[in-house]
Amino acid sequence: MSLEEQLTSLLARQLSSWGLCGKNFGDLGSVMHRDVLVANRVVRIQCNPARIRSSAANVSAAAVKERPCFLCENNRPKEQETVIWRSYHCLVNPYPIFSRHFTIAAAQHKPQRFDDVVADMMDLAELMPQHFVFYNGPRCGASAPDHLHLQVGVPEEIPLKWNEPHGCYHIIADTPQLAALRTKLLMHNLKTITHTTEEPMVNVIARYFNKQIHVYVFHRRLFRPWQYSAEEPERILVSPATAEVAGLIITPSVEHYNKITATDIASIYEQCLYPADYQQPLVSVGICSATNCKLTHDAQGLNVLDRVTIGRDFHWQQNLGLRFQGSMRTTDVEGVPWYVNDIDVEQYLISVICSEMAPTAPTELLKAHAIISRTWLMHAILQQEDTNGEACHHQVTDGETCHHQVTDGETYHHQVIYERDAHTAFDVCADDHCQRYQGVHDNINEAVANAVKSTEGIVLEYHGQICDARFSKCCGGTTELFSTCWADIDYPYLTSHPDPYCDPGKHPLNQYALNTYDHATKDYYRWQITVSGEDIRRFILEKTGMDLGDITDLEALERGPSQRIKKLRITGKLRSIIVSKELEIRRLLSPTHLYSSAFDISKTDDKKHVFQLRGRGWGHGVGLCQIGAANMAEEGYTHKQILDFYYPDTQLTKIY
Repeated sequence: MSLEEQLTSLLARQLSSWGLCGKNFGDLGSVMHRDVLVANRVVRIQCNPARIRSSAANVSAAAVKERPCFLCENNRPKEQETVIWRSYHCLVNPYPIFSRHFTIAAAQHKPQRFDDVVADMMDLAELMPQHFVFYNGPRCGASAPDHLHLQVGVPEEIPLKWNEPHGCYHIIADTPQLAALRTKLLMHNLKTITHTTEEPMVNVIARYFNKQIHVYVFHRRLFRPWQYSAEEPERILVSPATAEVAGLIITPSVEHYNKITATDIASIYEQCLYPADYQQPLVSVGICSATNCKLTHDAQGLNVLDRVTIGRDFHWQQNLGLRFQGSMRTTDVEGVPWYVNDIDVEQYLISVICSEMAPTAPTELLKAHAIISRTWLMHAILQQEDTNGEACHHQVTDGETCHHQVTDGETYHHQVIYERDAHTAFDVCADDHCQRYQGVHDNINEAVANAVKSTEGIVLEYHGQICDARFSKCCGGTTELFSTCWADIDYPYLTSHPDPYCDPGKHPLNQYALNTYDHATKDYYRWQITVSGEDIRRFILEKTGMDLGDITDLEALERGPSQRIKKLRITGKLRSIIVSKELEIRRLLSPTHLYSSAFDISKTDDKKHVFQLRGRGWGHGVGLCQIGAANMAEEGYTHKQILDFYYPDTQLTKIY
């Protein structure tokens, strides 16, 4: 028996076994209703006295905390039966506004949060094609904002134009997975345009028809209009939730049913709903601190920042004056004001491609880079939504802080993972920590714009999930595993394998594939430096506050498949440390960063403890190698072939 059939059967049983349920559903047959025209849209007004419980509900945090949760199993009426679906209890709603009205409540008590229920919502819509599924945000009509739940109703009983809805965002997808992904991206958009990190105020409907999932998202300005709390005779007791914004106005009294007019409804909609303006994804980019940078505007109306640091803390660090499209605002980052650029993703990507590589690079490389940069960004945004914006900047020090001085002779474990989701005030930063974004370039050409346009909305996916598409400048001849550089997990599509294309000498790449500021970096495919123990001691003291004493030895304890060092023991006369993860190793052995951690260690002076490091490559080496990909494109490989080589078994999917 299908879930839809199970719930239909449940309703039939509850109508006869539960008196309250039977009465309220029976009363629906005699409720008054009438249609009015509001801005060329049919709106139905229903007089439903049983809904006074929801319409007049006190949903303040204090009131919710004081009352027992009526969706929790222990607090439900003994007559209320349950159908189990996944981690939900499916219930008949005893205070209905539809002839078939169900509540799909999480089995465990947890707050109403859209990201926690969006995937199940889309699956449920497909499983119940004779119904629609809806979500009331915790501040948008949910009478149980403390308990995660969905509701199910009958599409014919809402006067929504299902093919051409007005006043909301309309998302169409062929699968529940794609519907969930596109809806999450829209939710991210709404956060961006309202400059909030909280869940945007929304009511959401999902319906499966014509072999597609249709999603309707109503973006709310506020919960209740002024008429709700006005004095008589102006008062109209309408508390808008999904039904109301979708065109079914519920009035719990005959007086208000008779009184409400099309003008009143238009006023309620204007107060409570934002217009549906943004369809393409937006990204918020943290540019730089506002303390040392001045914002002006040029003759074209572009935002101009006079002093933006690029390559921060790397050997190519410099300050540039940059121009930006989109809107510029300031936000607080740990007590410091930062400039944040809100911009359409596709415009952002045009700049990223020209910031990462020269616009004169081969066309197929530009297309491949557009796809992986978009994939990287979409994965970052969706991961941020899934974690509710919580930072994931790991610093593991055996339970102590980095500044703690351990006793002589002890080995100190020092691990820092520099991840992009360390940002909480914006989606991504504009520098190499995330991916380079340097605004409007004078050298942006038609080839770059076409590369982004021809791949618009396309990302790499693996088994239905957007890939974590990492890339680096030069792998040195072998790509690396994710776990060598970041968290101790690996992805099937980020494999380590020989890269026969990664050799800057194969083609004159510096003439057309690398940006001008990258030309200054020489001999990065094979490199060597000499560093003294005295210098290493100073680097570590400056960057961590730890004094190891005179450095006597460097020992690679663990390497990844590309021979990048994953764990390095640094032995000092006062104490030793084991440094974990690729970037932190590079950081502590140089005034800025070594090119990579794929280096061999030898001593050139035992007495003075001078070390020679012979290395390979530039960057972490995970995923696409920009030098290798440029060579592949030069040799005639398509962007699809390039992506297949660096991200095996992935698929190209258009998500918007």
